[in-house]
Formats: sequence, C-alpha cells, structure tokens
Amino acid sequence: MIHDVILKNQHLHDINPLICGYEACEKGHSFGPASREYYLIHCVVSGKGIYRTGRGVYQLSKGDLFIIHPGEITIYEADREFPWDYIWVGFQIAPELEDRFDFLHEDTVYGICCETIFHAMLQSKNCMGKEIYLCGKIFELFSVLQERITSRKAKGTIQVYAEEARDYMAANYMKPIRVQSISTALGLDRRYFSSIFHRETGCSPKQYLVNLRLEKAARLLAESNYSPAEAARSTGYQDIFNFSKMFKKKYGLSPLHYQKRYHSLN
Repeated sequence: MIHDVILKNQHLHDINPLICGYEACEKGHSFGPASREYYLIHCVVSGKGIYRTGRGVYQLSKGDLFIIHPGEITIYEADREFPWDYIWVGFQIAPELEDRFDFLHEDTVYGICCETIFHAMLQSKNCMGKEIYLCGKIFELFSVLQERITSRKAKGTIQVYAEEARDYMAANYMKPIRVQSISTALGLDRRYFSSIFHRETGCSPKQYLVNLRLEKAARLLAESNYSPAEAARSTGYQDIFNFSKMFKKKYGLSPLHYQKRYHSLN
C-alpha cells in the first residue's frame, strides 16, 4: 500500500523536494534494477529488507536509512518474512551544498533518531506550502545526520554506538525492550554490542537498563507520589513482585518503605 504526497516542482535552488511518500511493502516486494535522476532517501520504520548498490549488499531494519544517489542503479527488496515499511523523500540539491554533507556519500546511515522527521514529512500533505515545508524538514534531517557523522569521527565508532544505545534505552525504558532488539537496531551482533557497551559504560546493557528503570521508578515514587504498582508499570515492569525484589536489592528498601522514608525526610 503506497501513500504519496503530491508535490509541484518549484525549482528551488538549494534543496528542491520532488517526491515524498510511504509504503507498507508486501513480502518479497522489490524495486529495480533502476536509477533516479535525484537523491532519494528511505527511512525504514519497521520490518527488514535488502538494499543493493554497486558497492555492496546491505541488510537493513528499523532505524536504517538507505540513500539512492543520482544516476546509480540500485535494487531493494522487502524481507520475505518480515517485510519493511518505509518513508521516502526525493530531492535535488545544489552542487555547492552536496559536498558539504558527508553522509550523502554513504549508501546507508543508521538514523533511528530521524524517524520523527520522516513522519513529519508525510504531514506536508496538510500544508499550503508543501514544498517549502518539506525543504525545511530536509534541512533538519541534514543537520541531524551531519552531526552524527561528525560526532562519530570525533568520538570513535564504539563510543557513538554506546551513546546511541543509552539514548535508545532512555527513550524506551518503559517498553518491554530487550538487549537483542537494541543490538539489532544498531546493526550489531549481540555479543559484540554487549562487549563494547560494557567497555564504554562499565556494566552490561541489561544491568544498565535495570539501573535506569529503577532510578526512574525511585523518582516517580518520591517526587510524583506514584504507587509502587504505578511506578512498576511506568518503568517497564509488569510483575510487581519482581519489581519490588529488584528495587529492594538496589536501594535496600521496598518501594513503599522507600517512598515513606523519602517523605518523612522532606
């Protein structure tokens, strides 16, 4: 199922949006071999697929972006078991700007932080000046991706992976996420991911997530006066007994006694 945003070619100089849309692909759906006359960036929002260029074959999943360069022949195909959904935007860019953005020279970029930008692009269909709105969103996308590339060069790839994993956990700790889902989102083998994460943070991803959840729960109990059950559910624990056990192990008090002690001292 395809949803296109119908655009008019405004012949803008710096960034000129041409197409934008969304597709929930059928199993095994493929496109290509084919080429484009403009840049086309896809953001995978769910599922999996394969992207083929003259430089390599890439296994992609949620959070990945793949970039089709002008004049290059590419093929992309949805997984036969878990087909991908993606959002795309196609545009022309002025040559003097093209050379300033390093990520435009890549075939794929990990950009889970950019998914909200792509969803916002789809909302351009409700705007009077769709093309100008999209132009702004493309510049926003460029800003985020260029910062990521620059950060990776400055800090090193391992540090960036650990940072992205921490950001992912901070945004999703209330969900039933697993270490495997994080390593998959980063495109890393689980063992390798766990190893580099421990090297950078001093603890395993699982322990980091536990500590994060319990710290958030403690704050909800103390500052927001949540009940232990509410604090548990709000931080990803469905089993209140397991939550109480983990909480007491970390803080030396049950959630209820922790809350009472906090209020007695404040």
